[in-house]
Amino acid sequence: MPHSKDQDQMTEPHPAIHAQSKAGKKRLITVYGPKGGVGKTFISRELAIFFSMQKKEGRPLKVLAVDFNLDLGTFATALNLPRTPNLFTWVQELDSQLHALAQKRGIDPYSVRPEEWQELASLLPLFPQHIEKYVIGHTESGLDVLTSPRDIRQSFEIRDYHLYLILETLKQSSYDVILIDTAPDTTDATIQALFFAEQVVMVGTPVVDSIENIQRLLKLLREAEYPEERIQVCMNRLQRKEMFTLEEIRAYFQLHPSKKIFSIPDDGEVKKSINTGIPVMMQTGRSAAREAIETLGKALFPVDEETKKLAAKGKQSEKPSLLRWLWG
Repeated sequence: MPHSKDQDQMTEPHPAIHAQSKAGKKRLITVYGPKGGVGKTFISRELAIFFSMQKKEGRPLKVLAVDFNLDLGTFATALNLPRTPNLFTWVQELDSQLHALAQKRGIDPYSVRPEEWQELASLLPLFPQHIEKYVIGHTESGLDVLTSPRDIRQSFEIRDYHLYLILETLKQSSYDVILIDTAPDTTDATIQALFFAEQVVMVGTPVVDSIENIQRLLKLLREAEYPEERIQVCMNRLQRKEMFTLEEIRAYFQLHPSKKIFSIPDDGEVKKSINTGIPVMMQTGRSAAREAIETLGKALFPVDEETKKLAAKGKQSEKPSLLRWLWG
């Protein structure tokens, strides 16, 4: 693919990582799984819905979910949403602005080399207030979604400087939480989403190839001196009896003993949710998967302080159950 990078390039962090100190504080969370089919988009969807149900200083959080799986993204489909407008709509607008900037500087846009577009992109003013033109609202939850292109051919036209401009604009936006669902590979989009993120959820399943892929990716990130405290590991579809225990997986990943591995149990409600397009977080009734996702969500973005105090007051005499600890 034109926007692909070799894995060894992860030792050279994109300049986006340095932009974080310049932008305002933003809870940007990237969900990544180095193997397809592990339920990454499901986890992304459920976390995004969870965050949209939380409050900050008495008001609902403003949440945006972004589908950075540029070729084969299905986030919109997972919520029964249309895919227009989308990321490519934004890219087309950025190209118009870049062409106008080139002409203003006396440069023929059709003779600009790729590295010159990168330089021009660094001069382009950002307009966070215009993001709403490119998003689709999920009416039931209040979540905003920036979807991937409808046509796979459009993804070939999305360059690294487009991605940088989009991520930098998102960092300066009014959203409280920005959750990015990525492709199971190391494209420019994935790499930039990882290095822009304040937190990363690494999703896998407790099977050999998934565990092996996560271990390799962790090794690459460590070699790139990526801050490991940003990474949360999540094992999806965990059953009561697995080939590997969470302790064995932790040891294989060389995680600190105090580092929690979050687990999402295999749950009939999940299959029902995937088939209907109705998120587990919006269903009534109890679900082990829902409780586990809430636990992960609260670790990534603690709920409103007032809500937490009320919850703590009502549960002062309640002791955490062993079962909840095992599956939490």
